[in-house]
Amino acid sequence: LLNGVVTRLVAKEARQVLFDLSGVHFLDTAGLRGLISAQRRLFLAGRSFGLIGVPLVVQNIFSVTGLQDHFVLYETAEEALA
Repeated sequence: LLNGVVTRLVAKEARQVLFDLSGVHFLDTAGLRGLISAQRRLFLAGRSFGLIGVPLVVQNIFSVTGLQDHFVLYETAEEALA
């Protein structure tokens, strides 16, 4: 699912891609791999990538896995687009 979304976004040449994670309460290794893959594909296509509304539980998962500095996190879309 995420792979298909990223493919469509790359095809549309979106300059900045934001994923809203505000409704995510659990993230397993498949989800982490998906986010890392999406970020890499978008970077290689010259796009910026950010996560908005990341719940504390997901931020903790990033921290435990050593990914806390891997993603750019924003509170809101407005903050990301400013």
